[in-house]
Amino acid sequence: MVFLSDYFVRAGFVTLRMDLPGSGQSSGVLALDAEKNFKAVISDFLVRSEIRFPKVMAIGISLGAYWMIRTMAVDDSFAGGIGISIPVFHQEQWDSLEEDTWSVFQRCFRQPTLEMTRAIATKMTLYGIADKVRSPLLAFHGGKDTVSHPDSPGILQ
Repeated sequence: MVFLSDYFVRAGFVTLRMDLPGSGQSSGVLALDAEKNFKAVISDFLVRSEIRFPKVMAIGISLGAYWMIRTMAVDDSFAGGIGISIPVFHQEQWDSLEEDTWSVFQRCFRQPTLEMTRAIATKMTLYGIADKVRSPLLAFHGGKDTVSHPDSPGILQ
């Protein structure tokens, strides 16, 4: 995501780049309702005196796109969003995830065992959430993403 945010900064856009809790430079623990945290950050960002725009555009890749959609569903300050390789999460997807992907979840959820991680992560879904997004959303798939699969785009249509 750094390459995208750097591009926007060079083009003169005010840019906020957020890492998921437990990843990148972010501390903390990822929770199933993390969209509440992202909404709070965006609300704080928009009231800063140097920000003169009432709405934001969001770009998310993979898990970032998942959390972007969940946040857009509960926050009306989005003008729109671009989601790249959005994981919808259904049982077949969970069964086919690679071990290194589970390691990312384990680190973000700060769980001591893979079994505990699976118990939490498999509750992640966009079913009943994506249809609450009222801003324009462009979604497309990156063919080499190890989390999302292009065979389940229906939930975002």
